[in-house]
Amino acid sequence: MRYILLVILFIFTPFIAAAVEYDVGGGGNDYATISECLAGADLGPDDIINVYPGTYAETWNTVAEDSGGTGHPVTLRGVDASGNPILTPSNTVTVDLSGLTTINVWSDYMTIQGIRFYGCPTTALDSRAAETIFQYLKVENSVGSITVDAESSGTIYVQYCEFSNTGSTSHQLYSGHADHLIIQFCYFHGHDNATFNIIKFRDILVTIQYNYIEMGLAAYAIDGATNSAGEGASGDGIVIGNVIVSSVNGLGRNGVVKWGQEPRAGDLYFINNTLIRTSDIDPDVFAVDLSVGSTYEISNNIFYNFSDLTRVDNAQDLIGTNNWVHTGTTDDGLASSVNGTDPGFVSMEYGGYKLSADSACVNTGDSAASYSPTYQFDSLTFFVARADDGQIDIGAFEYYQLVHTGGGSFSGMGNHR
Repeated sequence: MRYILLVILFIFTPFIAAAVEYDVGGGGNDYATISECLAGADLGPDDIINVYPGTYAETWNTVAEDSGGTGHPVTLRGVDASGNPILTPSNTVTVDLSGLTTINVWSDYMTIQGIRFYGCPTTALDSRAAETIFQYLKVENSVGSITVDAESSGTIYVQYCEFSNTGSTSHQLYSGHADHLIIQFCYFHGHDNATFNIIKFRDILVTIQYNYIEMGLAAYAIDGATNSAGEGASGDGIVIGNVIVSSVNGLGRNGVVKWGQEPRAGDLYFINNTLIRTSDIDPDVFAVDLSVGSTYEISNNIFYNFSDLTRVDNAQDLIGTNNWVHTGTTDDGLASSVNGTDPGFVSMEYGGYKLSADSACVNTGDSAASYSPTYQFDSLTFFVARADDGQIDIGAFEYYQLVHTGGGSFSGMGNHR
């Protein structure tokens, strides 16, 4: 009987091919270019393409037949000269798209990491695939960085990336149909010629957390437009633990956050962010128009040096509590605000905006907010764990910074109460 059982198990156990690694430009040197590898390799779950240091002047596409599977992605990654994966944005492996066109990602369950994309005259990466992860990427001097436009795409991650000098005639990140788009631990900067938005989305659910966003001349840092499922469908936005800086002089900005003016159904949670204005432009912070049945919660944020929180055509007052608001600025519906002329930052430069010991923001947040941050952006390691002393501080940084965890994988979002 034992032998019969073993035969049955052998017959009905699905065959899973062993994962294969392909080397491009080094190592085993299976292929000279990325496009040759994608054309010649028969990719499947857990397969890996290692791209060795160098500049690859080429564009390429991935196809649906080269998809991974749940928990078993196909990975296209930059590696160093020893074959170790690159786990930070760098210039080590560069895809030079100067004079070329967009890279199309059509393979589901695919991870692209550790590569620099440079000089694309259009958007550098266009994903029509499900369950994709973009991480440790550096996108520079391109019209746009990443567009996601896949139906029923599951969860899309954009994390640990650096985006600079993009967005001149296109939104820097634009996503149209993701079931859940998560943008976290990214650094956006150098957008002095930008005229579109830093992040615009029409996805069902969006989480934007623990990023550092320098607006440049972008129209908005965040624009939540009509969600792809249409009016009446869920379209919540969770914006937590971000630093957003308006520091470049000149015309261009309309505001900082735009939500629902197209319109968009769904609730907006805007919690524990730090917003700073040091430029000669004084944009309104929020341009919002909630759909019937939707609401928002704006709590525990710092709004430094903004004279108006809402546009004159704002449809509703703001809802939320325990924000730091500059003295003389109308609260526009916010309750229990902490007012002053200086929130008590350690410094006013990149990597700064942390709280000093005597800041009025220390221990004055609302610990009952719907979400509480579990991490905070770090200029060296992308993120560190946010300390918890039982009483939350206002803003993107907790005064005490105890545990460094930078790099590696991340799971979960801010704690939902």
